[in-house]
Amino acid sequence: MSQPPSRTKATLPPRPVGLRIPLSAAHVARSAPPSCARLFDPDAARGRLTAADNELRRIETDLWDKYPAAAEFGSPKALRLEDIQKLLRPDETLIKILVDHQASYVWAVTDRDAAWIRVAAGISAMEEHVDRLRCGLDREGEWTWSEAEQTWRARRVRCSALQVSPSGVSGPLPFPAGTAHELYQLLFGRLGRFLEHKHLLVVPLGPLTCLPLQVLLTTPAGEAVVSQPELVPCWIGWFDGSR
Repeated sequence: MSQPPSRTKATLPPRPVGLRIPLSAAHVARSAPPSCARLFDPDAARGRLTAADNELRRIETDLWDKYPAAAEFGSPKALRLEDIQKLLRPDETLIKILVDHQASYVWAVTDRDAAWIRVAAGISAMEEHVDRLRCGLDREGEWTWSEAEQTWRARRVRCSALQVSPSGVSGPLPFPAGTAHELYQLLFGRLGRFLEHKHLLVVPLGPLTCLPLQVLLTTPAGEAVVSQPELVPCWIGWFDGSR
């Protein structure tokens, strides 16, 4: 039996090049330095931009005609809710989090149900939570070791409020467990039935992409330094319904 051809670079279609140039002749004219104004011909620039855009459209059309699969890959269509649900197992919940300027939005989907909530915390609030939690995770980026004081010193103001225990160079960082629970409540606190007995498939956006969501705590723990995560039974991930 013959083997299917491998998907090597040689068999893949070229990278789509149908990128639009977000410039107009007027924009270029406004951006030109005054010393170049007398040399700038807006009509000629407009003609060159139009010609370039038309050429890109022609290349894009030829590409999609030759490689139909590439068209779907380059411009994917949004899946319908029922199509997403067919891909989920009974013990899975898909959660997508969109962080906007004034608020955030959380969508939760299982194989049988779906809902969305609005969270009254936008980009600035999410960044503040993430930055504070990163203080307890990023030793090399957020802290520097002081030989004179034999302790870790914060590199940034946002971490300086957290007190480091005098446990040596390999000691734990001050992880703000209260912030971890607060962010959990914001994002997942109202999802209820979507969490119990579920594996979570979380798609974060914005500032949340800089944080491993496994560090969020499902129950309050105060502003403790968590040095042994295995002793904390409430990390986010698998929910058995008892917490």
